[in-house]
Amino acid sequence: MNTYYLHNGTILSGPFTLDELKAKKITKTTSVWCEGMEDWKNAGEVEELKKKFFSTPPPIRVFVAPTTPPENRYATAVKKFARVNKKPLFIVAGMLVLVIGTLIFNTVLESRTLKLEERNNQTEYNNHQYKIQEKEIEDQKKFIAEQQKIESERIGKERKLAINNRLSEIKNLLTVTNSNLNNSKYELNDAREFQFLRSDSEREDDISTVENKIIFWRNEIAQLEKEISMLYLELEKIH
Repeated sequence: MNTYYLHNGTILSGPFTLDELKAKKITKTTSVWCEGMEDWKNAGEVEELKKKFFSTPPPIRVFVAPTTPPENRYATAVKKFARVNKKPLFIVAGMLVLVIGTLIFNTVLESRTLKLEERNNQTEYNNHQYKIQEKEIEDQKKFIAEQQKIESERIGKERKLAINNRLSEIKNLLTVTNSNLNNSKYELNDAREFQFLRSDSEREDDISTVENKIIFWRNEIAQLEKEISMLYLELEKIH
């Protein structure tokens, strides 16, 4: 004996025996399935269930007496009345179909309108969010640019201060270096003119030593002046 599964459109239950199915009070349209079936069927389509639950007795034959002529005339009058009143029925049926069709059309149109409004509202919301994000990004860029400007100005002020301090140092060094150069020039004159208690080789050594000192101080002055020029150029760029 087969056992059957039931399905009411959402819930699957079973398997059930025939006695259990009887307790379930299944109908001809109940969806059932058992092993060997390719797909779900209505219970009224399964031969085993049809014989068990849905067999119907043969119709009872009722003896009808022959109609008398007056009854025949009555039936003929009824049929004639039905034929005469077919046109109003068709009109009413047509109007009913038209009304139903109009209601369905209005429902579909209203549904589409609501969907279109939802899409428009969603698009408007997305555009609003996009504008907010754009403004936030723009504000962030402005803030970063302002911070960079402040930092650049701070670095520029610090560099300008450092350059001015270095220029003061170089000017002091130039003063000292020029003084040393002038002293070396006096020493060179003395070394050339003074000859007492010196041999010629000693005199030449003294002169060479002083000349080297003069070359050294001149190189120092050239380097300091070059550095001053570069620092002044850098100051102009900072301004």
